[in-house]
Amino acid sequence: MKLFKVYLLACLFSISLVLLNSCVETDSPVAQDTTVNKEGNTNVQLPTVNPENMLAEFNKRFAEHQNMLAKRGYRGKKDRNKADITVPDDYATIQEAVDNAAEGDKIKVKSGEYTEEVIVGTADLEIKAWSKVTLNGSFSITANNVKIEGFKILIPSGLLGISTWGISGAKVQDNTFSGGYAGVFIWESDNIKVHGNKITGASDFGITIGNSTNCKTSDNKCWENAVGGIIVNSWVTPDISTNNTVEDNYCYNNVYHGIFLGNSENCKIKENKTTNNGQYGIIVTNGALNNRIEKNKAYGNGLFDIILHGSAGTGNIFSRNRAGTTSGF
Repeated sequence: MKLFKVYLLACLFSISLVLLNSCVETDSPVAQDTTVNKEGNTNVQLPTVNPENMLAEFNKRFAEHQNMLAKRGYRGKKDRNKADITVPDDYATIQEAVDNAAEGDKIKVKSGEYTEEVIVGTADLEIKAWSKVTLNGSFSITANNVKIEGFKILIPSGLLGISTWGISGAKVQDNTFSGGYAGVFIWESDNIKVHGNKITGASDFGITIGNSTNCKTSDNKCWENAVGGIIVNSWVTPDISTNNTVEDNYCYNNVYHGIFLGNSENCKIKENKTTNNGQYGIIVTNGALNNRIEKNKAYGNGLFDIILHGSAGTGNIFSRNRAGTTSGF
């Protein structure tokens, strides 16, 4: 009986070790990884999109649109007492509705299929799909406090589904994206909320937060994108991404990464789930400083479920994560 008790205690101890090894429980800065991955390959797949090229292309389209507005004499909606605009009842296209809207208006888009590359240059607009609306194209937001909700967006090759350019305040909610470079692309903007979207088939990351601050990405699903699910990064220094939150997202079956954090400071990666991504479930890399990675679940990813890569900066905190394999802790 005594030997049985000793055997039982040994078994329980072994089980405890396995459980501890499957979780990252550090509450202090951890050492940088030096091995990078299980195969000894130090290459990490980086984003393929060049934001400067995307910005140049957008600026060209924006200038063409401004010239068109000037030629046609658009000055915003003339009937200031009407708060709602309906497409196609009031205007045949979404772009016409936006061009004729005043700040604070609501644009309702009725069921149907629309082929447009919409530039939203009026602040405080709410653009909402009613019933089943398919947009073959994109939204580019250049004004503050715009909300876009409920669209099925089929993105042509080389375009971004919904993008923001140097704005403050926007909400991208409950949309479905397929194709293009990225579903949601936030560039040099602040206080953007990306919530409840579904993104697949992008040739880069499903959601990109670039050179931006105080943005929150929550409750989105990103799968089968050609590079990864969600990236928070900075391409142009010293414009580092700061104080962004990636929370409660599910990133799975992406070709390389679930969640990628690089060149960012004081960000939170929390309560996300990443599974079956080709390289890493969650990777912290490329000069990331003083970020918190906590309460995430990562399993079944190709190389490591959670990794602090050797090129990351210092002060990154990993706490109460659960993972099958980790590196750098």
